Amino acid sequence: MKLTQGADYGMAAVLYLSQKSEDRRYSLDEISRATEIPEEFLRKIFQTLVKSGVINSFKGRGGGVSLARSAKDITVAEVIKPLEEEMGLVRCLREKEDCPRSSECMASNFWRKTQQNFFEILNSTTIKDLIEGGKQNARKD
Repeated sequence: MKLTQGADYGMAAVLYLSQKSEDRRYSLDEISRATEIPEEFLRKIFQTLVKSGVINSFKGRGGGVSLARSAKDITVAEVIKPLEEEMGLVRCLREKEDCPRSSECMASNFWRKTQQNFFEILNSTTIKDLIEGGKQNARKD
């Protein structure tokens, strides 16, 4: 499965925010410069993540964005799924695609189980887990 650039950028932006003060709001310009994500693309990503309850957005003076919840309470799935139009390892597992071989495919159960395991990992891994894992990996270098 290849995730879109939107999902990749969404994860990068959420990881950036998760390492910042929870008491402060951050401008799109600041996040864009720090993560090297184009600001217009970031705006669209955040609109989606606001609707899904991952990000809070504040307008006006002192506005900006912040995480809606603590990094320990946000799963990777909550960031990626809203940003992906269609998630499926193979055609037969994507709702909008039809596979002509699905009735006789001997691999479909394997792909279904593999995708289920992948989604379980996304659903059980928090943003905090990624940060802590990244810090542990950095110490080993």
